[in-house]
Amino acid sequence: MDHYLIDVARDAFDVKFLHPDPRLAPYISGYHVYSAGAVQRLGQDEWFFPGWANVRFRLSTASWRLGFGAAEPEEVPEASVFGASRSGAHSISHGGQFVGFGVTPVGWHRLFGVSAHRFVDRLTPLATVWPACDAILEAIAAARDSADIKRLFDAVLLTRLGPVHRHEALVARFMALLVSDHDINIDQVARELGCSTVKLRRIALAHFGFPPKMLLRRSRFMKSFVAIYGKPPGKWSQLIDASYADQSHFLRDANDFLGMTPSAYLALERPMTLMSMKVRTEQLGAPVQALHRLI
Repeated sequence: MDHYLIDVARDAFDVKFLHPDPRLAPYISGYHVYSAGAVQRLGQDEWFFPGWANVRFRLSTASWRLGFGAAEPEEVPEASVFGASRSGAHSISHGGQFVGFGVTPVGWHRLFGVSAHRFVDRLTPLATVWPACDAILEAIAAARDSADIKRLFDAVLLTRLGPVHRHEALVARFMALLVSDHDINIDQVARELGCSTVKLRRIALAHFGFPPKMLLRRSRFMKSFVAIYGKPPGKWSQLIDASYADQSHFLRDANDFLGMTPSAYLALERPMTLMSMKVRTEQLGAPVQALHRLI
């Protein structure tokens, strides 16, 4: 049986973002509530940006399929982990609502205690890493509105947090560096963080899911893409990161991270993505999760 939150549109696209309890701020990038509109036979195609991991719960029995990169979209489990991603994700939804929360690289080990690299660019049933998640689904089914969802997630996540990881401070510093102006040279980044390149790679794979070089490239691309969003192509070369050799270099990264050129992506009809970027900026401070700043 489908469940609907009363303060989120039932028959139209809608999205809300909420801050977690301040004690969770380093670990959770925000809570989100989405409505994919009225249940429909023809699905709505969207392309999600690359980002950090998310945990999501479906409130509807309507079909929702998703695939990372060139992978064929598969049915999203009722409770699932969307792994950290280097590729855009193709979503095909048929209506209904879902709720969830983003997990920062700082929070990954505090919540799950396993290597993030095992989960990148794929969907995984939440029970794989959180066997008792059925109780969360039952509590969500009793929620009336997004305020109830926030209270529920705050309580569950504060209880779930494991002990502080020995590399937490370094992970937080690397995450902060990724959203600031940064060098893409790994040796320089390792010196700034006060560790060897070998140690940085090991920590990056475990907490972020990817090697440092790829993370730096993805961050550079996402900052540049957000900068050109809505701007005429003739202005792009003035807006992209200065470390790009030229605009063709930027276009190659776009094909790597989005699977298409920026022009092709911007030409897609993606009402939920556009709404999400606007609302996320207003409520959480950054248009996309990959550029989330720790408070």
